[in-house]
Amino acid sequence: NVERDITLTITSVDNPSFSCTQTIHVNGPAWTLPVFSATDATVCANTPVAIGEAAIAGYSYTWTNVGAPQQHDANPTVTPSATTSYFVAVTDDANGCIKRDTAVITIEPLINDPGSDWVTCSNAVIELGSPALPGYTYSWSPELAAYQDGTNHEPAQPKVLVAVTQDFTLTVTNTVTGCSKDSTIHIVVDDG
Repeated sequence: NVERDITLTITSVDNPSFSCTQTIHVNGPAWTLPVFSATDATVCANTPVAIGEAAIAGYSYTWTNVGAPQQHDANPTVTPSATTSYFVAVTDDANGCIKRDTAVITIEPLINDPGSDWVTCSNAVIELGSPALPGYTYSWSPELAAYQDGTNHEPAQPKVLVAVTQDFTLTVTNTVTGCSKDSTIHIVVDDG
């Protein structure tokens, strides 16, 4: 955008001696787009996250997909349960210039599969869990069970010697978001 004067002249086709002229100044130095950047983030489901910036005097903000109480805030807080895009129009109230941007809040899935419940004989060695997925850490409790074959409570699929009926709880943590989820399996010893 180049700052300049534009002159417009309108002349009557019926009477060429009759005309009007108007000069306007465009793209003055104060006519710039607002400076604003919406914030993208990857978070846990249902975790509050701010998606804008600090308010600037003389700017108006209009968000879509943001609840009514915060729709006109510069830095609203949202709590999405799924990946969501939030659109903002930032207007410079002095010149009417509008900057548009989008905040994308990504909810990464949290997969926790401890496997099926078991019914087994006493002193059986069983393999818990399901294959490990990249981007996750695993932790089983109880930590001090009779783990076998060099496994312990940290792999996705430890082997454990079961002598009595008991529960095992798997905690899976997403290494990107830090989100974690627990799931429990029941192991029933039935020697009958």
